[in-house]
Order: sequence, then structure tokens, then C-alpha cells
Amino acid sequence: MTITCKLLLQKYAQSWLEATVHPFLKECQLGTIQLQQFNTWLMQDYLFVLEFTRMVGRVLASAPPQHFDAILGGLTALKDELNWFQQKASERQLNFNIKKQPTCIEYCEYMHSLTDKPYAVQATALWAIEFSYNQGWQLPGKMPAPYNEFAENGETLFLQNV
Repeated sequence: MTITCKLLLQKYAQSWLEATVHPFLKECQLGTIQLQQFNTWLMQDYLFVLEFTRMVGRVLASAPPQHFDAILGGLTALKDELNWFQQKASERQLNFNIKKQPTCIEYCEYMHSLTDKPYAVQATALWAIEFSYNQGWQLPGKMPAPYNEFAENGETLFLQNV
């Protein structure tokens, strides 16, 4: 992590905490999350990752050529993640033909709003989204089965592309 990112985390520590600590994840860690609530999250997260993949493609379009390898690696990881989501949905007999909930819509609109921003802003947002997702799953502590698989998946995808 560069000095700039460390400074952002220090300067906005409270905002970072709010972005990475959530009752949903704590309930997963405690094993008290309701199955339907988790399944709803899974389906909404899939829709989010679809839009996140589009955002990464737009970041690539703005990136200097020396950053292509890292971003293309991220896109490859996202392809694997989308396939993984589809596998999990199939195992749980879930259908992704659903509408985005308000929070998912807000996140997706934010990602789309980055399109006309300078590359530095887009790259910082990309880093923040990836790192906050990773930290959100890691900070509550070790996740019990079956949620440990979701925590480990988020960690693996992030660490492959830092």
C-alpha cells in the first residue's frame, strides 16, 4: 500500500470504520445471520459485482498503459468471482433475475459517476472499494462455516491484485 493510501486511511479513520464494520458481517461471524438475509445479500452483491466489473473496464479505458497489467488481472479475477457467485446461487437454488435494492442502486450509481473523473480518482475509488470489501469480511474475525468461504473468497481476490 502506498503512503498516499495509508494517509487516506489515517485521515478518514472514522469513515473507513463505518465502511468496513457492519452488523451484517458481525452476524455472519457470530453465525446468527438468517439464511434469507444472507441469500438476499448474495444476490445483491452479485448485481454489485456486475456493475463493479463494468467500472473496472472504464478505469482501464482511462489508465496509462503501465497500469494495464494490474487492471487486466483484476478483470480476470472478477470473471472468476462472477462464475463463483453463479455457482453459489445454483447451490442455494437462487435466481439472479431480481431488482437491485436501494443500497445496491446507490453504490452502482456512484461507480457509474466516476466515468468522467480523472484517472487518479477512478483508481483511488477502485482501490477503496476492493480494500473495504476485503477488510469488511476480515475485521469481524474468523468466520464460521459456511461464511468462511465468502470471507476467504474476498481475501483471495483482493490479494491477487494488490
